[in-house]
Amino acid sequence: MMREDEVNITIKHLQWTGSSMWALMNENKEVMYDKNDNALYGYTRKQAESLALRIADDMNFTTIQTEYFYGGKRKYKTIK
Repeated sequence: MMREDEVNITIKHLQWTGSSMWALMNENKEVMYDKNDNALYGYTRKQAESLALRIADDMNFTTIQTEYFYGGKRKYKTIK
C-alpha cells in the first residue's frame, strides 16, 4: 500500500514550438515543479533520469519510469 506522501513519476518527452525536453510528470500527467516553482526537466533523457534519481529521496519518489521509443513504439522502463 502506498503512503500518501509517496509519488510515482514518469519521465516523458515533450515538444513545444520547436523546443524539446524530457520532463518529470506526476501521476496526473502534470509537469512537476520544485519548491521554487522551477519545472523539473532535462534537455536529454539522461539528464532527466539523473535529476529524478538525485532528488528521489527528498521528493518521496517511489517509482520512476522513463519513456523511450523502440521500433517506432512508445515504451517505458522502470529506473527506480
